[in-house]
Amino acid sequence: MRLLPLALVPGALAISLDINDPSSVTSAASSVAFDMMTSYTGNQTGQVPGLLPGGLSCDPNNPAIYCWWEAGAMFGSLIHYWQYTNDSSYNPVVAQALQFQRGPDNNFNPPNQSKSMGVDDQVFWAFSAMDAVEANFPESDEEDAPSWLSLAQAVFNYQKALWDTNTCGGGFHWQVFQFNAGWNLKNAVSNGGNFQLAARLAYVTGNSSYADWANMVYDWMETSALMQTDPSSGVLYIWDNTDSNNNCTDQTRYVWTYNYGTLLVGSAYMYNLTNGSSVWEDRVNTILNSTFTLFFPSQYGGNILSEIQCESTLVCDQDQKSFKAYLARWLAVTSLLVPSTAPQIIPKLQASAQAAAGQCDGGANGRECGMQWYTSTWDGSTGVGQQMAALSVIGSVLNSQALMPKSTRTGATSKSDPNAGSTAPTNPAALRDNITTGDKAGAGILTLLMAALVIGAAVCLDKMGYAFDKCKERPAHIDEILNGLNRYNPETTTTFQEYVNQQCEEKFFDAYASLALLKLYQFNPQLLHPETATNILVKALTVFPSPSFSLCLALLPPSTIPYSPGNTSIPTTDLTESIQKLTRLNTLLESAQYEAFWSTLESDDLYSDLYADVVGFEDLVRIRIAGEVGKTFRQIDLSVLSGWLDLRGDALTKFAQTACGWRVTGQQVDIPANAENEAKSETKGERVGVDMFGRVFRRGYEAPA
Repeated sequence: MRLLPLALVPGALAISLDINDPSSVTSAASSVAFDMMTSYTGNQTGQVPGLLPGGLSCDPNNPAIYCWWEAGAMFGSLIHYWQYTNDSSYNPVVAQALQFQRGPDNNFNPPNQSKSMGVDDQVFWAFSAMDAVEANFPESDEEDAPSWLSLAQAVFNYQKALWDTNTCGGGFHWQVFQFNAGWNLKNAVSNGGNFQLAARLAYVTGNSSYADWANMVYDWMETSALMQTDPSSGVLYIWDNTDSNNNCTDQTRYVWTYNYGTLLVGSAYMYNLTNGSSVWEDRVNTILNSTFTLFFPSQYGGNILSEIQCESTLVCDQDQKSFKAYLARWLAVTSLLVPSTAPQIIPKLQASAQAAAGQCDGGANGRECGMQWYTSTWDGSTGVGQQMAALSVIGSVLNSQALMPKSTRTGATSKSDPNAGSTAPTNPAALRDNITTGDKAGAGILTLLMAALVIGAAVCLDKMGYAFDKCKERPAHIDEILNGLNRYNPETTTTFQEYVNQQCEEKFFDAYASLALLKLYQFNPQLLHPETATNILVKALTVFPSPSFSLCLALLPPSTIPYSPGNTSIPTTDLTESIQKLTRLNTLLESAQYEAFWSTLESDDLYSDLYADVVGFEDLVRIRIAGEVGKTFRQIDLSVLSGWLDLRGDALTKFAQTACGWRVTGQQVDIPANAENEAKSETKGERVGVDMFGRVFRRGYEAPA
């Protein structure tokens, strides 16, 4: 789908809304959706489907960047838009994005996000898949594409293994992996998000195991420091997070709309599933009444939704600007699942919709939406989050019983796969194609040998030529960029970053393209993506000996490069520390200190984090070391080779014999002769005639002038 430029959009003026006129509501929602999608370029040639600007990184404090999870939520809002208005123009984009970002295990854990995955990030994409299921959104026409329901089930199966009873008696950590900042926190949206997912799966499939899980998660949250009821007012406070380092005895006391919405709608699904259980009815009413008290402030009339922590002072970060979108949507769904709540919810959604439309009168086109719905004066803010929130609440005016979430009992057609994604790894080490020591035999040896053979065992026999500006695996569109003016176009940054990910996954390195990306970072420092930069340096290590690492290092900003461990003039950051460690590894490889390289690599967990994205990193390095050995030696002691390759026993012997074609006899390894390692006798002779000596003698007896 190609979006029209704003200049061609008729009537690009402030949003007009009559909540009593469905055509007016549809028109307003259409305008808001259109303006929201002007930020999305993933459906354009050379761009990445499913990503908003900056989607390969996540910095909520940078207004130019949208975290990956928010894009997933945005596509869910477009499914709701289709339900409300019957406008299917965005459906192909939504289907493409959800399928593209599903990842190799079909569980919304794509390689370019997996290293920094949060439980909440992943679950918001699962919510959009569930939105598709409950709306009978058309299944993807992509060949062998998994169903919407199986995608959500795969996320659930993946996350079940992350439930942690070692601290706090249970709960999900915010981050999937312990090496990520914030892993120690058990936060409301990760736990509430998983609860909601389980509740919705129980509702859709009728499978009691999902319902049992939802009960367990809610019970844990209710007894944890995350949820506290004020005994005097009866208001339930759902706090942002609690710290497992303190065994969850304290909490960070912020309240956000989406935390309340997450638990509210999950409880509503459970209420409906259990045919009106009084337990779930009480929970729905408690959360709903607290939501009204906290987020519909009396000073704004009591009917207008507000993000009270940050909205009035306009200090909401990029994530927080979108939170109202989710509460508005989930309030609308709750009014369907628990009909007794509709008389309370509908007036507040209608008033908020009217107020939100009043804030949609700013920006370049005069109709972009701000945050402060309680005033008709545009607050000066714009972005996907503000548009999504306005779209959600305006669309909710068209909510009706006909939009009741479907289940398999009431017409949902998406195919179920209860075992989807159940074999996906949740251990960081399992996500790497990684053989760490020579102690591994059997399947480990086979993996190593196949990697060596596929990469090219011939490198052990001196076929290690390295063409700097050539790469046979380079796609045509990358070659076109490198040889054209777009090489210096900042908009190609995302394309190059995706290409780096491809190199990491497919075991090749395109130094020329990587340097082009680093040059773009040099010209546009705000675009620098630290993880991509370190991945380039790691890939450069796999082609030593070559100038690649030094050339890449030279293009990084000086502020990121601590030239010596004792250099205190440059502030230490995660990136500078990473670069320092990688530079140390490069020095060891280039100076043939191979045993020290392996011991250094195993000395700090940060090293394994740094090469986690580079498939087969250790195998690639072993191949290069073997190539250097093959060029230098005719015989080498097996114990020396063991230290240099970090292999032992059968793994070492089979590598030497099968991958390199060397002969192992006892403790000696014989390497066939080649152009580099073969000693050749050569006779050097010079023809010096008597006449030449005569001139020398004559000069010795000549008198000085």
